[in-house]
Amino acid sequence: MEGVDKLSYFVNDIGNQASDALVWSLNPVTIVDMFKVQDLDSIRMRPGAKWIAEPSGVNMLEPPKESVVAGFGALQQLTTSLREFSEPAPLPVAGAGRSRGRALQTSVGMQLALAEAATPVRDVVEAIEDQVMIPLLRHMHALTMQCLDRDLVLQITGAEGAPLVEQRVTVADVVGEFEFRWLGSTNAQNQQVRAQQMINFLAMASRIPEPALAQDNVRLRLGNLLRAIWSEGMQLPNADRIIADRVKQTSIDPRIENDLFRLGRGADVPVSEADDDDQHLRAHRPMLEDPSLDPQAAALLEKHIRGHEAAKVAKQIMRMQQQAQLQGLQGAAQGRQPGGNGAGRMAQTSGLDDVYRSLPRTGA
Repeated sequence: MEGVDKLSYFVNDIGNQASDALVWSLNPVTIVDMFKVQDLDSIRMRPGAKWIAEPSGVNMLEPPKESVVAGFGALQQLTTSLREFSEPAPLPVAGAGRSRGRALQTSVGMQLALAEAATPVRDVVEAIEDQVMIPLLRHMHALTMQCLDRDLVLQITGAEGAPLVEQRVTVADVVGEFEFRWLGSTNAQNQQVRAQQMINFLAMASRIPEPALAQDNVRLRLGNLLRAIWSEGMQLPNADRIIADRVKQTSIDPRIENDLFRLGRGADVPVSEADDDDQHLRAHRPMLEDPSLDPQAAALLEKHIRGHEAAKVAKQIMRMQQQAQLQGLQGAAQGRQPGGNGAGRMAQTSGLDDVYRSLPRTGA
């Protein structure tokens, strides 16, 4: 900082002198012979002025013309040096064309120069993290160990507030030696290169056949990949609004659902297609045997359990339909023609309501 301070003072001094030289050039000093001037008050520097004097009685002292050019040239060079020394400027402000020739003055050359200059940004960010941010975290941790006198309960919410986790932080949790690491420098990369790499991966992944992925028990989530390209690669906002799910895949923890049933809010608990039906059934069925459960809440819970059973059957039927379609596509690709009229199409289900109607009726 001491070097920057001295350089800034020198830049201000040179700027003041160059400005004074410019003012002196625009308003030169005038020597007047009072014996050859009839009216001294008429000697004024203004447009269209009339001086009542002999031409030999007025003499203007012009300063050196090169002083203004030299002053502002030195000021421009010092400003460029100060900027390059204190902050990561992508390109030098002055002298770029003279230092690299005509190649830098073209669009392709400018793009190459910007790509080369963008790489040291991560080094600068890492230096700031090591010198400022990590010591700041250490001081904050030291103050937390000294001043924390009670336990804290942190509520961690997921996407759209569906999963809720409460984490208790005690005094014993913050006491000790910790290693801190900032992750900001990992994101300081060339965004254009990363976006192009993600788009190339999307083009390659879309050509991989589904049987090859199923053989290795792999499933590509192209929706998440498209959102990552939109938000991380292209740095554009509102990825969830541009690339939206047809069916909202939001699952609630079954323990939270049980709490909602106990509080009398069972009508607000839906059966989501993203739920793990077996897990929810294992968590809900023992609750029906609780004698303290309200009868109305028990009826809603029983209906919710039937919904999970119906959803489980619907998912099994959907998997069978997908397997049959996949086998039909494979047979068509191999050139086989089914004999006769075929086995006919499988039963189609439009939703959980159809599965509800197929279940046996219970109760009076």
